[in-house]
Amino acid sequence: MEDHANGNDLGIKVILAGRIPYHQIQSVDFGGDEYYTFPHIFCHFSLRGQPYESVEFYEQRQLEDFDKPYFVQIGKYRNIRKESTNAGIKHV
Repeated sequence: MEDHANGNDLGIKVILAGRIPYHQIQSVDFGGDEYYTFPHIFCHFSLRGQPYESVEFYEQRQLEDFDKPYFVQIGKYRNIRKESTNAGIKHV
């Protein structure tokens, strides 16, 4: 981590991921379609109108000896949004 005021970066790389319970998944098309070649997951939207059990932030980390990154949970979206709102951070 670094300090922006001194030309450095204090950020971490995170992703926002929705966790879908297995029983909510109806089918998976692993081949994708003509527009997107990655897998398509078809789900039931029966959890408050969404397929997600929870939506969470994960930090991307990398071990020096491995090519693939791994992810560590930072926190749930709703909790982080609430805390940032309380801190006066505006949301887009």
